[in-house]
Amino acid sequence: MTECIPLFISQSSISTEINNTGTWRFVRPVYQEKTAPCSEACPVGEDIPKIEMLASRGMFKEAWQTILAENPFPAVCGRVCFHFCEGSCNRAEFDSPIAVHCLERFLGDQAIAQKFPIPESAFENNGKRVAIAGSGPAGLSAAWFLSRLGYSCDIFEADGKPGGLLRWG
Repeated sequence: MTECIPLFISQSSISTEINNTGTWRFVRPVYQEKTAPCSEACPVGEDIPKIEMLASRGMFKEAWQTILAENPFPAVCGRVCFHFCEGSCNRAEFDSPIAVHCLERFLGDQAIAQKFPIPESAFENNGKRVAIAGSGPAGLSAAWFLSRLGYSCDIFEADGKPGGLLRWG
């Protein structure tokens, strides 16, 4: 034979208004879209969390293309960048910051070794030409982004060999 166990509900002898537990089920979380501190600190403005996520999944070509959206020189920048992103990395609070410059260098080297195709421009040639003085990092970067926007670029270099600061230091 089964016995019924009496249900005991505790009652408070004082007011429970101080405990706001009843409102918790009605409060919804507020989601905020914020830029990651590493991307915020990056002078180029790369989407570092996306690059890390793609690389961690072995999607190196897609990670490289994500870098190219903001930086035409991943292999070079991976070697010479001051990597401010690592100084503001949230991961440093747990153990150590992620070595973003090493990842960027690796992806750039992989792109060269495996001959990743350069993504097509979304814009067709608009018939306009731009003259760029200097073939240093700034001039080459300007030519890269302008050509992606449909401009024809003519680069003029005084030293005779392209590269500017990349070549001469």
